[in-house]
Amino acid sequence: MLSVLKVKTLLNHREGITTSFDLRQAQTQLYTAQQEYINSMLDVIDTKATLETVLNTPQLSNRDYSEKN
Repeated sequence: MLSVLKVKTLLNHREGITTSFDLRQAQTQLYTAQQEYINSMLDVIDTKATLETVLNTPQLSNRDYSEKN
């Protein structure tokens, strides 16, 4: 969704409809949203690892599992 907005803003800028400030603002919003998404995913991974540690049920990756069998 955000990438579509970036492309649309970029096209509008090239056509002279929006200013370079609008383009820069759209890019900044995109990068901020991407950073927040990545941070959220890292939080999920960290929370899952913590939960597995507390429950003493660590999940093995496919590679680890196949090496043991």
